[in-house]
Amino acid sequence: MRQQVPDTPAHLRIQADDAPAPVQEHRADAPAPVQEQTGDAHAHFHAIAAEKQQRILQAALEEFAAKDYASASTNTIVARARISKGLLFHYFNDKLGLYLYLLEHVAQKLYGDVMALIDLENDDVFDLMQKTIEAKLGVANRSVLETRLYLRALTGDIPPQAKEALGQSVDQAYDTFALMTSLLNEDYLKEGLDKEKAVQIIYWVGEGITNQLLSTLALEAEGDAYAHMMTYTAGYFDLLRNLFYRSDATPPSRQGKGD
Repeated sequence: MRQQVPDTPAHLRIQADDAPAPVQEHRADAPAPVQEQTGDAHAHFHAIAAEKQQRILQAALEEFAAKDYASASTNTIVARARISKGLLFHYFNDKLGLYLYLLEHVAQKLYGDVMALIDLENDDVFDLMQKTIEAKLGVANRSVLETRLYLRALTGDIPPQAKEALGQSVDQAYDTFALMTSLLNEDYLKEGLDKEKAVQIIYWVGEGITNQLLSTLALEAEGDAYAHMMTYTAGYFDLLRNLFYRSDATPPSRQGKGD
């Protein structure tokens, strides 16, 4: 009697759209691989449907936001994303490649979302810095997992390549604050104050407040905590304004406002 072969368990099956492309014999006149044609190191990933890209990135985000790099499991990621591990590495080469891609993706998203909320025409640099911090907190409040991943990268033990990528993101944030603080109008400053030193102090205070509040928000992520932080930032910049500005200096954007 012919023995019946049991069905493969569902969780071990590879979906048709997840199956790697068949290996093709290379010919001298054959077109170059996708990556060589486009210069895109992740061309295979970018070629799949947007919904599938999002599913993979969301699964990776949930894992790397919850655990440090060493503890994060690609087995967990592929299970959540409903793809095979072979296909994941086909897209990103290895765990580090996935992490680097995700870190850059998250950093650019957070940066873009914040910059979309900032009015660089604001003539009061202290008000601009306060609004920037509020924008960062607002974005963090809506993007909790992304914020947790970013903070883990800043404070945790990550591979050297990831530290380099993160450094580029920090440099981008520094350039933004440098641009804002360069808008500081010397006509408003108290006599004898050095603008460059004032700008550096403003930057340090702004970054210090931002990192402290983002860490708190990532842990609490509650509406009440968010509202309290908005009030918290205003006090610091009112203090800086009083320390640096002449008593009779009132930027146009603050005319009609009470101090």
